[in-house]
Amino acid sequence: MVIKNKDINLFLFLFMIFTACIPYIGYGIALIRSGYIMVGAFSRNTDFVVTYSGGFGQLIAYLKDISCALLLFNLIMHIDLKKTSGKMFMIFFIIIITGIVVIVINQRIALNYLIAGVRCLMFVVTTIVFCQEYRKSIIESKFVKKVLMAMDITLLIQLIITVLQIQSSSSWSKFGSGAYRFCGAFPGSGNLGCYCIALQLLYYTINKKYGLIKSNGMILRSIVCIFLSVASGTRTTMFLCFIVFLFFITESLLKRFRFDFLSILVIVFILLLIIGIPVADWFINRTDRGELGLSGSGRVTLFFNMFDSANAFQLLFGRGLGIGTNIAVTLGMGKNELADSTINLIFIQYGLIGLGIFLAALLRIGYQMWIKTVPSIKGIVILFILVIAVMLFIGNLFEHIAMSIILIFTYYLIMTPVEEVANAGN
Repeated sequence: MVIKNKDINLFLFLFMIFTACIPYIGYGIALIRSGYIMVGAFSRNTDFVVTYSGGFGQLIAYLKDISCALLLFNLIMHIDLKKTSGKMFMIFFIIIITGIVVIVINQRIALNYLIAGVRCLMFVVTTIVFCQEYRKSIIESKFVKKVLMAMDITLLIQLIITVLQIQSSSSWSKFGSGAYRFCGAFPGSGNLGCYCIALQLLYYTINKKYGLIKSNGMILRSIVCIFLSVASGTRTTMFLCFIVFLFFITESLLKRFRFDFLSILVIVFILLLIIGIPVADWFINRTDRGELGLSGSGRVTLFFNMFDSANAFQLLFGRGLGIGTNIAVTLGMGKNELADSTINLIFIQYGLIGLGIFLAALLRIGYQMWIKTVPSIKGIVILFILVIAVMLFIGNLFEHIAMSIILIFTYYLIMTPVEEVANAGN
């Protein structure tokens, strides 16, 4: 039996998205065994991990990187630069080279920055090029079923580990308080929250376009995503998960009475005002994190500090590849430049010109999503754009790896015409 290159790449993508959604499962088990109460993110100290997980956590954490590198290498070896996927790869290649040139001009060239910059972009580049190259294969029902099964397994693992983390630290009374933020099988609580909202959008898309998830299954999965987002203490993702759930419930009920999309949208907006505001107030009070509650102000401060600390060249073209990333800080570089949001990251690395191009590209993508999708999918498009817009300011899309992979895959499912889905082996 001859294994085709396409089959290898499809398998590598499945393995990458699966391991990216449970990257620190060994760390999560270590936390359970330790019985420690974790706030924000548990220790990544090597001694801690080895003591409680025997080094297993370190090995599992690198699987997503290995599978991504193998997939990217295989794509590059067989890519046709005349095709759209090849042109996309060349665009990203030029972006990376530009970032390297900028960091050289700023005289801040360092191997750690290069590693951080390439690693930060690697998962996004690989997923986009893969989805474009195999866009006809990834929309087939049998492949979507495999992705769905992989995501269900990761969701179950996240649920089990999070519950055990809460139980082992005797923290049920503080659940959702924000003072006790659990991370499941992720390195930090923010990663868990971002994973939940991305996964909920993927589930909603599969429910609407493929019918592989029935209403009861969608409700159950949404409740688990909301539970995990609350456990993470990430208030933004709590609200987003709640909004997606409310939209799904409202749309499902009103569609039975033949309400059109605009009517459903107005009713959802009214329900958010009536139900959402009180719920939001309760969560804000419940998740009072003291000094941590002001953490978001640092993103705004960093953005405006760029205008004070950057010279004219840095303001226009940035400081270069890798600067501002979490992994650069982990490698001991630029602690005071941590971006902590997508807009800050682009601004720091590529300046106002790069940020302008990036935002223009996102606006074009949003416009294309709106005009090229059928009315029955418009609700998901609105929710998708809402999540991306929020993440521009409160999270780094390039470093929330699981979230970025899931959202890119979801985008391609959303943008696939209904007739193509119907003919793709369904």
